[in-house]
Amino acid sequence: MGGQVVTALAVEHPHLARSLVTVTAGYGGDLSEAARLPAEQEALRREGASMAVAFVRRACGGTTPQAVRERHERPMAAMDAELPARYREGMYLAPGAFGLRPAAEAYRRRRRCPRCPYTPPRQPPHGSAPRWHTP
Repeated sequence: MGGQVVTALAVEHPHLARSLVTVTAGYGGDLSEAARLPAEQEALRREGASMAVAFVRRACGGTTPQAVRERHERPMAAMDAELPARYREGMYLAPGAFGLRPAAEAYRRRRRCPRCPYTPPRQPPHGSAPRWHTP
């Protein structure tokens, strides 16, 4: 979420962003994600915070330290599910959204400041230590 927020800031208000470092930015999803979003939105509104917490658990994966995972789960468990539903609506589904890859690529090209994106590998092979890299 933060990567998209700072990218929007850098594009829409370039005088406020001299440079960017994004870590595992949540935008740039492929079109298969777009096909899932309406059903996920409906489930989020129906199931509430439990679905949001389950999403955090899947996103963190097995290599995330428990304390970090819990730090992300706690606010998701406590918030009204309408908040993440509205965020996802604005990020992926609303007119002008740039959460999906084609729109994200076009929008990111509008940034004029230096940037350093960082994405860790999805999951290391079972039993091996995670290796961090920059694409």
